[in-house]
Amino acid sequence: MVKLPGLPARASLRCSVFRAGGTRRSFSPPPPEASAGTRIPPQPASQGFLRRRVNRRGWWIAAFLLVLAGGWWWRQASAGKNDQFGELPAFSMEAAWGDGQGTVSKASLSGRVWVAGFIFVHCSGPCPMVSQVMARLQTRLPNKAVLVTFTVDPDRDSLDVLKRYAKSWEADPARWWFVRGEKKEVYRLMYEGFKLPLVEDPDAPSGFRVTHSVRLVLVDQQGKVRGYYSSNDEEALKALEHDAARLIGEKVS
Repeated sequence: MVKLPGLPARASLRCSVFRAGGTRRSFSPPPPEASAGTRIPPQPASQGFLRRRVNRRGWWIAAFLLVLAGGWWWRQASAGKNDQFGELPAFSMEAAWGDGQGTVSKASLSGRVWVAGFIFVHCSGPCPMVSQVMARLQTRLPNKAVLVTFTVDPDRDSLDVLKRYAKSWEADPARWWFVRGEKKEVYRLMYEGFKLPLVEDPDAPSGFRVTHSVRLVLVDQQGKVRGYYSSNDEEALKALEHDAARLIGEKVS
């Protein structure tokens, strides 16, 4: 019986053949080095196990570091303490408030702290929840903070539709405005500015035609995104209120 390199004794190979007449003869194959002409150094049985263990450990370390990095980014985003999320591009869109209407732009919002939310009036999904949270924020945020709700379905949400929607939520015309723009401009602002997903499926049912984020975005006086907050997370909303107040107390250079 010959041991194969790297295998324990119990894994050694033994072959059997039958002679004529039914008798059995056992033999062991020659070692690999005998046919190869060069000696193959034996490998301890534990080497493969150690290699697998090191590989697994490396994957665990990489996964752990990735989770740490993701957690750090999310804490910074949720806490609104990171000013590295980028500055919004210039935009100008028509807006409705109460019985009035006008224009809201990056320039007109300069010098103000504001919160952006995203809905569409025909929505059968989470949009009412987002608007409910915005209605709550208009009573809890400092007076200098304003709210801007962007429709992600401008083809159907005209200014008249947005006016009726604003009244249904008792939106304060002095600080909560409902904005619509050309579809191309809305998508550009979502992707390049807010860096949030937005997808339209014309074949979907009316209330589910647009898929969009339900996060609220905190923007500072210079048009920079300062944080993202889940509209269905109570702790995140408390952080939003705190961070908006902190930004209003900041000196703008």
